[in-house]
Amino acid sequence: MKILFVLIVAMTFLTLDGVSSMALAHSSDDLNPQAAVQSIGSSTRAEIARVGNHGANVGRALSLQAEGDQALRRGELALAAEDYGRAREALSVLDRERSLAVAERKRTASDLQRAQRDGDDIAWAAAKVSDGNRAFATGNYVTAEIDYAEARTDLTGD
Repeated sequence: MKILFVLIVAMTFLTLDGVSSMALAHSSDDLNPQAAVQSIGSSTRAEIARVGNHGANVGRALSLQAEGDQALRRGELALAAEDYGRAREALSVLDRERSLAVAERKRTASDLQRAQRDGDDIAWAAAKVSDGNRAFATGNYVTAEIDYAEARTDLTGD
């Protein structure tokens, strides 16, 4: 019985020691600034891939992300984090431009259908919509929005 008690105490001690070692290792990773910046870089790369898969022109964000990677390799953590943040801001701008172009395209499609029903000449506006669609497909959302707005102006006379 005494041997069993000593064995249980030893196992409990070893278990608690292992748990505390893991907790210390985990908290030291949380305090490691390089690991934190690497995590930011990783999430930035994932976000660039997500936005790029939608056809957006992510060249600027990729450039900033690459600058952040270089700064991280040189050990300049603050500069790396800043570059990653700028890359994410560029992606945020792209998302906003895309949503504005989608809204303008929707309004233009409605106006184009109305003009077609009314028997108006829609050739020039349809060409501008086509230009806008090509720009949108290549991720040039501002150009697409401008093309859609020009088409709407031709259709509505505004």
